[in-house]
Amino acid sequence: MKECKYCGSQCGDQVVKCPSCGGTKFFTAQEQIEEERRQQKERENEERAVAEPDTGKKRIGGIIAGLLAVILIIVAVIIGLSNRPLSNGMSKSDGDEILESGIAYYESGNYEAAIECFIQLPSDSKQYAKASDMLASARAEYKESALSKVNNYIQQENYDSAFNVIETATLLVGNDSDLNAAYEEVYTELVSSMLATADSYVENSDYEIALEYLSNCQNRFPDDFDLENAYNDTFNEYCSLVKSDSISTADEAASNEDYVTAINALRNAISIIGQDEEVSAKLSIFESSYQEYVLSQAGSAFASDGYSAAIDILNGGLTTLSGNNLLLDAIAGYEEYKPVYILDLTPVDTGADGELTVIDNVIGIDGTEYGVGISGKHFDGIGSLRYWNKYLINSQYSTLSFRVVLTSVQYKDYQTPSISIYGDDNQLLRTITVSKNDIAPVDVSVDVSGQAYLKIDMDVYNWDNYTYVAAIVDARLEK
Repeated sequence: MKECKYCGSQCGDQVVKCPSCGGTKFFTAQEQIEEERRQQKERENEERAVAEPDTGKKRIGGIIAGLLAVILIIVAVIIGLSNRPLSNGMSKSDGDEILESGIAYYESGNYEAAIECFIQLPSDSKQYAKASDMLASARAEYKESALSKVNNYIQQENYDSAFNVIETATLLVGNDSDLNAAYEEVYTELVSSMLATADSYVENSDYEIALEYLSNCQNRFPDDFDLENAYNDTFNEYCSLVKSDSISTADEAASNEDYVTAINALRNAISIIGQDEEVSAKLSIFESSYQEYVLSQAGSAFASDGYSAAIDILNGGLTTLSGNNLLLDAIAGYEEYKPVYILDLTPVDTGADGELTVIDNVIGIDGTEYGVGISGKHFDGIGSLRYWNKYLINSQYSTLSFRVVLTSVQYKDYQTPSISIYGDDNQLLRTITVSKNDIAPVDVSVDVSGQAYLKIDMDVYNWDNYTYVAAIVDARLEK
């Protein structure tokens, strides 16, 4: 197909003359393609011409928005920098307040407080220069005030207060030749006064107070050689005195067989002065002497008073000679003589009317409590009632000991409370009569040597008012 150039009619490729207008010129296929391209381009140019004004407006708006964003960022940075904390973490507003406080303190004459404020401001503070100038002025004023106070205290010989002032001044003012000179002067005078005070305690023989005082001084000035030497000299002198006194006391006490006092004196000396060859040797001698003394006393007590007396002495010795093997062995050796308490034995026979009564807590007529005891009946004046206990002791014991406690005086005069002790074959060994006058317990000892049997018969019951008028406590058999 081809197109007529005059009327635009479409004609076949073989036509030479347009059937519509009679024209003889046609567009070739190539020319048609190029014409379509041209028209397409014209249409695009027309569309672009319409769109360009809107695009320009949008571009200008974008530029303006960008400029505003940049401005906002710059403002934010400026604000952030202005509020950024100082190098020590302090806010700038806090720094301003501290500076104002320091100036107020300075103007009121409180230079110490002013210094404390000014030194807080770091070098990156905008107020640093002013604070530095004010700090220098405050330190100068404070220095003069401190030196004046120190001189006044020195004149009063109050070196402790003078030192406190100069010490604080050197901390607040820093390295200063005038303060350093004053410090050395005051320090020297203070130490001298400390040594004099310690000497006064020693002169009064108050060594322990002197040593405690010097120890406190050393804690304050640990590097001072004069104080250290004074403490060592005082301690050595005190140790020599303690040693001498302890040996003298121990020798005198031991000469009177008071070994406990002798031993304690030497042990106390060692606790103060530490191990000392001479004191330790003395202590060993007196401990050995006391050991032999205790063993001897225990043997004598056993021979005269029995097992319990010997054990009491040995236990007393152990309070001073704790863990002493010879004393412990002696106690073990006496175990075979340990008394047997009647309450721990089982009767092999009792009275026709009953056995003795166990009382949980015997109470004397004066209200004293004696613990568990025993009592019995057969106190009606007729003698028809029998209450007693008989025990098998196999001739192993030599003594029966007990205490008689009066528990009531409510019985008639003709009535006589009594306690009778029998051995083999009903042999009467002893009768104890209870008296209304026996307010205190009566200690009783009965010889039961060679007896295979032991019988206790108690006639102490008042049938008129059904009360026990007496009881026995601590009844025991000893070898």
